[in-house]
Amino acid sequence: MLFDQSTSSLDSDFIGDVQVAIDDLAADGMTMVIVSHGMDFAGSLADIVNFIVASSSQTPPK
Repeated sequence: MLFDQSTSSLDSDFIGDVQVAIDDLAADGMTMVIVSHGMDFAGSLADIVNFIVASSSQTPPK
């Protein structure tokens, strides 16, 4: 499933609801790609974080 800026216009209460929904999907084994400018949001949910910088994909060290 692709989440493209799914929290961009939401307040913090609704962002929490999205996080719960994503956690539930992950628990059911769903593979997801999350596109977000919110690094805290993405980092709190992701197993792997990948950045695109100057048209180049970069995965930071763990």
